[in-house]
Amino acid sequence: MPLRSFSTAEIILTQRSRLERPLLVMVWLSTAAFSLAERNFFFVSAATLAVAVNLLASRKDREIYVRRLFVNLGVLLATGIFAIEALGDEWLTIAVGHYLILIQLCKLFERKTNRDYAQMIVLSLLVMVTVTLICPELWFAAVLIAYLALVCYTMMVLTLKRGLDAAAEASLPSESKSLEPQHIAWNVARNWPGRALRKRLTVVMLATLITGAVVFIVAPRASSVADAALGGRHGIAITGFRETVRLGETNRIYLSDAVVMRVKTHNLAEGEPLPQSIAYLRGLTYSAYADSRWSRWLARPAGDGKDGLPPRLEKMLQAAVVQEVSMERALLPTLFAGYPVVAVSSAAGTPRIATDLSATLAGANVWGGPIKYKAYSWLPPLSQPQRRYLQWHFPSDLGRPSNRVETTARTEALARRWC
Repeated sequence: MPLRSFSTAEIILTQRSRLERPLLVMVWLSTAAFSLAERNFFFVSAATLAVAVNLLASRKDREIYVRRLFVNLGVLLATGIFAIEALGDEWLTIAVGHYLILIQLCKLFERKTNRDYAQMIVLSLLVMVTVTLICPELWFAAVLIAYLALVCYTMMVLTLKRGLDAAAEASLPSESKSLEPQHIAWNVARNWPGRALRKRLTVVMLATLITGAVVFIVAPRASSVADAALGGRHGIAITGFRETVRLGETNRIYLSDAVVMRVKTHNLAEGEPLPQSIAYLRGLTYSAYADSRWSRWLARPAGDGKDGLPPRLEKMLQAAVVQEVSMERALLPTLFAGYPVVAVSSAAGTPRIATDLSATLAGANVWGGPIKYKAYSWLPPLSQPQRRYLQWHFPSDLGRPSNRVETTARTEALARRWC
């Protein structure tokens, strides 16, 4: 990997290192924000290493680079990875973010010109745009403000450097050797305008924050858009599931073409059609009705995820259909699986299976990229050992008489007629 020292003009006249330092920090900050939002720390680790190497070289007025052939090969490899992720199970927004970060890493190790610096700034901005699409958490607001200040400062330094580049080209001959003192004497009396840049940055940030506040106040909210789509009769649209459902509220639900879940099934015989119990994923069950409202019994958690299961169940799960699910976090804490689900595993939190065989995930962040988990379901008809296992580990009192629900004679008569 070649190591080139900055020329005298780059060090004294064009102040190249003053541009690279904030630019490298900006690249790292955008990558770190994306990695934290996605909960994927591979990219922030790779970016930390690449930025640290380049930052150390810049502080010593040097540049680390590889041949253009290797940079082009890296870009082609990043394009192939993007194609695999985009055509596979990865969400398109996440795949685009990965692609932008990989391109940035390639740009860090090439001979940089002003055009390359501008491209790195644009790539970093696009990465932050993808973060805004997947991370509405409060910490990201603070990171975004710091990033905007950094990118504004970097753009001002780049503009100043381009002017210094033009002045150096007009005033200096081609550098075949070290510059003579008289060629750079005009630069000695001129100090770096750091104070002027900071003052201008304050004005720019105030204007940006005021503009953002005005747009936030004037722009319509998501609830207003949904309300307009529903004829203006109701409030915010419902996403996911609630513990109770009142009759007559279904008009607040509207259709959408958005993909919220992807499922892969394993352990099915080749050519066997997808069983109906797996084709229809089960989330919550509303088993109690009172006062025109369906609700759930507070079924106690009856088991954790697949990790730590007894060997007997591990053996029984060999006959289970495995469902690999990737879904939007907005549907949490509910986990969806074929009925009956007997085990769930996820690295994002602690799975729980209640006595009504509904699965939930505890300890998971509701913001960020899609969440992934595996669910294990037995196919009907269940064998006697499978039935005994469910009866023993998931005892339910739904079939027992209960006096906790008050109803009228008319409701009871209707229920008997319908059932």
